[in-house]
Amino acid sequence: MAFGRDGSELELTIMDLQNRALERALKLIIKDCKDRSAVKIAQKALEEAEDIMRRLGD
Repeated sequence: MAFGRDGSELELTIMDLQNRALERALKLIIKDCKDRSAVKIAQKALEEAEDIMRRLGD
């Protein structure tokens, strides 16, 4: 996504919205899924998403 110099804030806002949707979906998978391997994959992906957002917040 390239919005140019003036669009960097918009780009971060869109990325934040996408990440929140991803987090909600992964949390639902972790909560409702009975397949342990799928839950493990979702937990790892959630950890990585949270780590990325922490790094971007610094």
